This record gives sequence, C-alpha cells and structure tokens, in this order.
Amino acid sequence: MTALRICSKKMGVCAVTLANSQKAGADAPGLEVVAQTIFVAANDRSFRLRYPVGGQSPLLLAIWRIIPLSWFHGIVRSVVEKGFKPTVAA
Repeated sequence: MTALRICSKKMGVCAVTLANSQKAGADAPGLEVVAQTIFVAANDRSFRLRYPVGGQSPLLLAIWRIIPLSWFHGIVRSVVEKGFKPTVAA
C-alpha cells in the first residue's frame, strides 16, 4: 500500500506529514554523499553506530544525546507535523 493511498484514508495529519517529508527529502544530500558515508561506515572498525549525513545531522545527533528522548521526539513531531491544524468536531 502506497503512502499516498494511506493518506487518502486519513487526510489531515498524514497529508501534512507526507508533504513535509517530501520537502525535507528534496533538500537531502546527494547520492554520492550518502554512498561515501555508507562506505566509510562499512569499513570502519570502531563500534560507532551513527554516521551523520547532511547539514543538520551532527546538530540533531548532539541534541539527541543531550535532551531526554521524549523531548526530542516532541521536537521532531512538531517539525514533521508543522502546518497541521486539527479540526474540532462539533
């Protein structure tokens, strides 16, 4: 089942989330940058688990380490759902 088909069933937050995710994907680093990072990670002999790719990745990983996980998830959720205005049933 495609993401678009799922969104047609639950328009509100799903449509906004999909649009925000697609916009973020458009600003993502190129394939070569990601491939180089994967190559470095695959050949690294350390026990490192995360390899940031892109402009804000190191900052996000630093924040993820510093603040409680529930706060981090709240921040990510607010960014992903940015622009969503729930309708109140009357």
